[in-house]
Amino acid sequence: MTNPFKNLPLRFDRSFSKGWLNQVLWLIGIMAVVYVILVGLSFARAFYAPGVEGSKGRWYDIVFVLIDPVTGSDSMSSPFILLCTVLGLVIFSGMLISVISNVLERRVESFKKGETTYRVSDHVVIIGYDDSVPSLVKTLRTKNKSERDEDLFILIQSGQTTEDVRNRLHLSSENWMEKNTLVVQGQGNSREDLEKLHVGKCKEVWIIGDDTLEAHDSANMDCLSLISELCESRSGKLDCHVCFEYPTVYSVFQFSELQEAFKKHLHFHPFNLYENWAKKVLVEGKSGEGAGEIKYKPLEGDGGLQKDSKKHVHMIIVGMSRMGTALAVEVAQTAHYFNFREDDDATRTHITFIDCHARENMELFMSRLPNVFDMMRWRYVNAREEKGTLYTLTGNTWNNPVEQADSPYRHLGPNFTDLQWEFIDGRVESSAVRRYLTQAVNDDSAITTIAVCLSVTQQSTQAALYLPDVVHRKAHQVLVYQKVSDAIIRSVNNPEDKCTKYDTMLPFGIVNDSYSNDQIGDEEGIWINAFYTKEYGSEDDRKRWKDKDEKWAKEIWDKAKVSDKWSSIHSANMIHTKIRAVGCRLGDGMSDIRAAIEANMTELVLTEHNRWVAEQLLAGFRPFFADEWDEYHRQTEKKPKKKAERAHANICSNALLKQEEPESHKKDEQVTLAILEILEKQS
Repeated sequence: MTNPFKNLPLRFDRSFSKGWLNQVLWLIGIMAVVYVILVGLSFARAFYAPGVEGSKGRWYDIVFVLIDPVTGSDSMSSPFILLCTVLGLVIFSGMLISVISNVLERRVESFKKGETTYRVSDHVVIIGYDDSVPSLVKTLRTKNKSERDEDLFILIQSGQTTEDVRNRLHLSSENWMEKNTLVVQGQGNSREDLEKLHVGKCKEVWIIGDDTLEAHDSANMDCLSLISELCESRSGKLDCHVCFEYPTVYSVFQFSELQEAFKKHLHFHPFNLYENWAKKVLVEGKSGEGAGEIKYKPLEGDGGLQKDSKKHVHMIIVGMSRMGTALAVEVAQTAHYFNFREDDDATRTHITFIDCHARENMELFMSRLPNVFDMMRWRYVNAREEKGTLYTLTGNTWNNPVEQADSPYRHLGPNFTDLQWEFIDGRVESSAVRRYLTQAVNDDSAITTIAVCLSVTQQSTQAALYLPDVVHRKAHQVLVYQKVSDAIIRSVNNPEDKCTKYDTMLPFGIVNDSYSNDQIGDEEGIWINAFYTKEYGSEDDRKRWKDKDEKWAKEIWDKAKVSDKWSSIHSANMIHTKIRAVGCRLGDGMSDIRAAIEANMTELVLTEHNRWVAEQLLAGFRPFFADEWDEYHRQTEKKPKKKAERAHANICSNALLKQEEPESHKKDEQVTLAILEILEKQS
């Protein structure tokens, strides 16, 4: 039998230090024991006069004497009053006040440490903290642009010290943003800590991850798994946004389905902060707001590239950092134009990387996108060894994989993709690379944008400031990646300064401006997906499309495959490019835009297919091999996708698609027509 008195001091210390409730219970217990003992003693003649009838008076008298000795009963003896007085001082003046004081102090300390939790509902949970969180808090509180939502309750859970997180949040936020924003201590991979956030009752969750974590993306997926389990009793699905730090991991989740256990309870929204910024620059065309707003030019210029243009877009990215590669992939998704000709390399969109470790980074980039470099034109040049002219679009330094004898895709004919890639191995300050940049901006057939994307902000700033003077004068724009602060770039690009050397220089990538409520693509993607449903769906679908039924559009969006969602979003990201290509702007009347689109329908359809081919290759799909191609075209009922092998028969040239499967081009025409429908819905 266990001895109840064994290690009694240790058991008392553990119990008494657990929390305020244990301390109060111990106090009540001690008070009860003392009171019972005193009542027992009161029956002894030595402590209490014998003339008192019954025991009722004794109960009250003892309580009064313990609280206030002055009110002692005449029937009590002096020794008994003295004993009660001393015990009253110990219990009420000592222990009671000490416990109450300790409870309050622990409460304050618990709040400061982020250990206090509250029963809340319809709130937003942010798990993890990095420097982008203040921007997210602001975005969440300004979803309704007409007013600030200060009443929205936001819980930020972080494994970092709460005081540090609060200080970082305060330094980067305005006072109104901090109202009803609570920072709590906890780990995203702890079920117990997540339960305290009441995720089952919240409106949405953002899994950001602490910037101190090494296995950031894995930890975020562990957190997603636990949240899915906690939402089993939830009536509806929870919107769960998950940040992936590495573009390689993020791209996998763009086109891979989640486990059914997750999909049953969650709406999964993967995102990457570098891709967010790439969209701001290349699609949305702006960042910031008010006096701090920065506007970026379209890569092809405000007038677009019409079908008879002899120019091409050239994006030069200095530094193969995460930001640099994200920018390049977004260019590959969106930079597709009317004037492309398969037999003219000078009309392909030209993407160039310049990096002092280009060989190693190129191999890593190619391993991430193998199908892209099995199909698209590319070259590698070592600027340290090359003695001739670096800048050229011709010559045997270029590889055209699809046209090589050992290519498994030779049956598809000449290279039909409208992108080409270039890797220059060298330092941006070297004389060879500076000559390359000079020749690039002097090429009248190119619209050249330079993006300096070195990982260290100070290095990016220095490299951009000391580019050749002709680059600053003739480049379409010079984008400078500034992760922490853009103060220097804003200062040198001063409209009030008569010196115009740095007029083309624009900062981007500031971490505390990473989120936006009006980013193009998401809402439009929902309607492009709905358009496909309407075209191939029932009469009820067509009616609900005509009625602009947003609930219906979101319901079918939730049921769509991840790959179909992203395909719709990428298609929507090109809406502005297509509008510019037909000579219009979004502010023009719908009748003018409709007339221009209908007049350029052939070019729009061809361009949409070129965009889709690039999207599929970037997503990891490949064309059919020769035997698959022959087998496919012998089938009576054709099924173009081979899901298990991630292959698609429609990854081919426009000419071949028109010859072998003319019906497929109608899909591209339908997507083009959907632009009009979407613009009309938003007008």
